[in-house]
Amino acid sequence: MPRSRPEIICPPDHTHGENSTCRSIHGCICDGCREFASQYEFWRAGQKRAGRPLLIPTVGIYRRIRALQRIGYSQKALADLCGRSEPWIDNVMRATKVRRATADIIHRLYDAHSMIVPVGKTKAEKAGITRARRYAERQGWPPPLAWDDETIDDPNASPAGSVTPASPEPFLSRHDPEAVEAAVRGEKPKLSPIERAEAIAKLHERSWSARRVAEWIGCNPKTVERVRARLELPRLDPQDMKDAA
Repeated sequence: MPRSRPEIICPPDHTHGENSTCRSIHGCICDGCREFASQYEFWRAGQKRAGRPLLIPTVGIYRRIRALQRIGYSQKALADLCGRSEPWIDNVMRATKVRRATADIIHRLYDAHSMIVPVGKTKAEKAGITRARRYAERQGWPPPLAWDDETIDDPNASPAGSVTPASPEPFLSRHDPEAVEAAVRGEKPKLSPIERAEAIAKLHERSWSARRVAEWIGCNPKTVERVRARLELPRLDPQDMKDAA
C-alpha cells in the first residue's frame, strides 16, 4: 500500500513509480515514486551536461505541422498518425516550447510523411484532405519541399521561394476549378455560387435528379432546380432520371 503524506490524498488508481504525477503533484513518498524521482533527476542532470535542453522551441514544430497540412494532412489526420488526440495537436501549436519527447514525435511524423501526399479512401477523408490543403494554401504555409532540413528549426531561416499569405478572393466571384472537381467527386467543399452552378451542370450530365445532386454537393434541391433553370439545361425525362446512389 503506497505511503502518502497524510494531508494529501493520492488517488488509488495512479500508477506509482511509473511517472512523476504522484510524487510532484500529490507528494507521494512511496518507495516506487521515490525511486522514479531519483532516476528522473539523474537522467535530467545527464541531459543538461550533454547540452540537450529538456524543452524545445516550437518554431520548427510549427513549420513541420503546417508543411504537412499544405500537402493535405488535416489536423485530425496528424493527431491520428501520432497516436494522440486532436486537442493534443492544438496544445502543441499554442505552446512556445515543448518537451523533447513531444518534439521527437513531430520530427518522426514529418520525416515519415513529408514526401507522401495523403490519399483519401472515403468521401469524408477526401474532403478533409481538400480542406486542409486549401486552408494551408490560403494561409501561405510552404510545403515540405520549401524547407531545408538543416535550417527548418532556425528562426531566421526562410522557405525557398517567396511565399506570402494569399489575399482572400471575394467569395461570391470565386471560381476554383479544383473545388468544382472536388464537389463532383462528392467531397462537399464550400462552393461559391459560380462553382456550385458549374458542379450542378457537370452532374446534370449524369441524369441525376435534383434531390440526388443536392445531397451530393450539399445544398437544397430547390437551389439545384433554380440553377438548372437559369442555365437553361435540358429537362430530364423522368424515366431516365437517376435518383438512387
